[in-house]
Amino acid sequence: MVLGFLLFLLFFPSLAAPSRIPAIIVFGDSTVDAGNNNYVHTIARANFPPYGRDFPGGRATGRFCNGRLATDFVSESLGLPPTVPAYLDPAYSIKDFATGVCFASAATGLDTATSDVLVSPSCMAVLGHHAQQFSYCSFESFSPPPRLRCAI
Repeated sequence: MVLGFLLFLLFFPSLAAPSRIPAIIVFGDSTVDAGNNNYVHTIARANFPPYGRDFPGGRATGRFCNGRLATDFVSESLGLPPTVPAYLDPAYSIKDFATGVCFASAATGLDTATSDVLVSPSCMAVLGHHAQQFSYCSFESFSPPPRLRCAI
């Protein structure tokens, strides 16, 4: 269903009314992780070659692909920045998150057994906290929750 919606937006961007969509917020696993796992205690990382070889600058960003993610293309098709920043990346600030942010983390799958093996439980609690804080946000007066860090 979600994939179908993303494909719809990619093929018919004019129907998405870019001026009406102020930001893209991403939750998920490695299919949409924009680099949060670079800052999480886990073996599931993509911050080394060949990942990122087709990304602008040819650098690995933590995205589990060789370039941009589907969410990056959707963001661009909506008239937003061409990449969605990872929430845990210290290179980004609240100004960057005003048009989109990615809370996704690889190896978090629907089955909790996946994250029990590949991700530190304390980090999963932190990502869960981020998601919970996001649910309390009011977009009229958006102020982000403080960034929590995992003990690595």
